[in-house]
Amino acid sequence: MNAEELLVDLKRWFWEQDGFAGEVIAFAEQNVEFFEAAKSYFESGGEEQPLDWTELHQRFVTQFEGRLEEFLAARGTSLEGFHQALASAQHDEDAEADVMIDVMLSISDYEPWLKSMLKLAAEKKEEDS
Repeated sequence: MNAEELLVDLKRWFWEQDGFAGEVIAFAEQNVEFFEAAKSYFESGGEEQPLDWTELHQRFVTQFEGRLEEFLAARGTSLEGFHQALASAQHDEDAEADVMIDVMLSISDYEPWLKSMLKLAAEKKEEDS
């Protein structure tokens, strides 16, 4: 499978997964107490972020990467093929792929991930009230 074909499959898969929104929301809900405590910590003036926060993020990233690797393996390729597909998207200025790439990068980047999780946990708490 060449990079362009993989990119088409990757985008289809990504959108079928609703941009992984379901998994992100489920993770936030499973760890809602953790994120509520983190939010309270920030609201009380806390600035440093304990190691267990980054460990939780790494667990999430590992879960996401596992899903991505399963997708790639089912198509007979690897992360190298994935990188080639993304390079192809950037070369072609593919707007749909740009959104997908931004979402994937925000999942793997700690700061945006934490902000998203804090927001989702707050929304969950509000729903439950």
